[in-house]
Amino acid sequence: SVREQQEDKNSILNYYKGAMRLRNRHPELARGTVAAAEAPNDYVSAFTKTYDGKTITVLVNLSGTESYQINVSAYGEKVADVLDVKGASKLSRGKLNMQPYSIAIIR
Repeated sequence: SVREQQEDKNSILNYYKGAMRLRNRHPELARGTVAAAEAPNDYVSAFTKTYDGKTITVLVNLSGTESYQINVSAYGEKVADVLDVKGASKLSRGKLNMQPYSIAIIR
């Protein structure tokens, strides 16, 4: 039920709400022009979005089971935002450990 989804921080409803918050915080996501970027591996998708002279790189871990370490400097200067199911994606020594089904915004 919706009530169960609202109470479960790992529900698809709460993940979707988190994705909408990313979209609202980063106008490039909603309004930007998309371009392909080189993916770090076969399971992490990468693309850029440019809007109003600003560009972000969006990384999406499409794996449902595996985490991947991503070298942030290959895509930008800093991690601007991360969305993942369990809130376990961590940045350490310039590498982002992306959890399954996570989304990272790099500026």
